[in-house]
Amino acid sequence: MSFEPTAMDQILQQLTALNTKLDDIGDRVAILETSQTVVGTATATPDRTALRAHRNGNQPDLPRHNFLLGDDITKKIKIEAPTFDGRFDPKTFTDWLTDMDQFFDWYDMSDDRRVRFTKMKLVGAAKQYWVSVERQLARSRQAPITLWDEMKAKLSEKYLPSTHRQLQIEQMLSLRQGSMSVADYMQKFDEISIRCNVQEEEDMTLARFRRGLREEIQKEITPHRVNTVEDAFQLALEYERYLKLPTKRFGYQAGESSTKKWTDRNQNTAKSTVPFNQPNRDSREKSLVEGTKPDLSRVKCFKF
Repeated sequence: MSFEPTAMDQILQQLTALNTKLDDIGDRVAILETSQTVVGTATATPDRTALRAHRNGNQPDLPRHNFLLGDDITKKIKIEAPTFDGRFDPKTFTDWLTDMDQFFDWYDMSDDRRVRFTKMKLVGAAKQYWVSVERQLARSRQAPITLWDEMKAKLSEKYLPSTHRQLQIEQMLSLRQGSMSVADYMQKFDEISIRCNVQEEEDMTLARFRRGLREEIQKEITPHRVNTVEDAFQLALEYERYLKLPTKRFGYQAGESSTKKWTDRNQNTAKSTVPFNQPNRDSREKSLVEGTKPDLSRVKCFKF
């Protein structure tokens, strides 16, 4: 006894086939969306089972990077890597190395890809130099350079003088403010300290910063308690701004120096106060000298 499929069964079969086709189309679209990767990203095929389960709601909490190519959506953002032309300028070369390190960290490249990618970013004299390095290694039957740190070291031998590190430290220790503003001095101080990458205690860095300030600024911030470079910078900046104010200010004697006024203003000393309803002694004496009749309405007489 045979059963003929009903119209409803036929419709269900057609819907099942249609869903299967839609799943395949969805998988292809997902692969196309994530296959547009930047140089250096991984090229693995997504798990179709995971894709379908996530799309059908069976695994709603499955992170996108577990089944999509390029496990970080930020890697789709295009960032241009700088080129290096082989100029003998230590600052330009070290800045280029820093930019390349940041580029590789962003795209999480392997060492081998970092070396191959960097070779494409060498232009002019730098490209010619690296070709000569590879030829020399091949002639001497040595293994090619495949590690990024090794490539950086080889390039540094060429484009950084042997005394570069020593000169950096000497420049850091001999830095003086001179004619620079406090803000410019602070910027230069930070730049040199970062480039030297010297590990030192906070009090040593503070002493180096204070020693580089102009002598008059050193004298003014010395009495104050400062524990960090930022504290010393803010105090020196305030004093510099105060020096730019007019020398004659209301409430100070004409012969009083601006330095003394700034010091008195910033010292945390106890100040004597006079009751609000008590006449000041100086004003009473001034009234007697000038012949002004003093106000005796508040004076009380007592009989003895």
